[in-house]
Amino acid sequence: MVPLPDREDHDAPPCSAHSPRGRHLPHLTACGGSDTTAEAAESTSRATLPPTTTSAAPTTTTPPAPATNARGHIPKDLGQEAWLLDDAGEPAITFSIDTITVDPTCTEPYYEYTPENGHLVQLQMCVATGAELSAYQSFYFDEQDFAYIGPDNITRTSLHTLPAYACLRDSEQLTRDPLGPNQQYVGSLILDVPGTSGSIIYAPSILGNAGGWEWQF
Repeated sequence: MVPLPDREDHDAPPCSAHSPRGRHLPHLTACGGSDTTAEAAESTSRATLPPTTTSAAPTTTTPPAPATNARGHIPKDLGQEAWLLDDAGEPAITFSIDTITVDPTCTEPYYEYTPENGHLVQLQMCVATGAELSAYQSFYFDEQDFAYIGPDNITRTSLHTLPAYACLRDSEQLTRDPLGPNQQYVGSLILDVPGTSGSIIYAPSILGNAGGWEWQF
């Protein structure tokens, strides 16, 4: 199976709005504010055909691909859901970055590190999975799949440093275990970046060169 980035028309497993951080939550229903996003509205505003007495086959329309920016990424707002699709074009993994906090307070006891690149940023995330994950075996959200673009327009990778890794207690971090089917997760990832504003890019290696997503902060 070939994983795909999101499309506009879908029925995606939602995340949860009222979840304790860093936990695995198997029975919750919606990420905070996700039902007000443009893509969610698109999925709930599908046109329906009136009943007909003819035997003609119904006409179907291929949903439009989401707009991308000049870098080939799908722009996202904080709290807006994104999807990793299976080869049938159905959502396998729904996720959102709900908040981005610059220079967060590190909660790991005896933390005494200094960011290697200048600043830590905390990505508070919500993740939900569907039943079909055969295209995403052993998949989890890896900090090495993130990049940062600052006001100088230079793309920087290598954001997963020891100061970033050690910042939060295990219970506050997004799981690094492989995601399971029909489950929900909330937690944070910490990146080590040189600036206090810019864009965060998520382009997982499993997509190859099929693009990714981008959030401004």
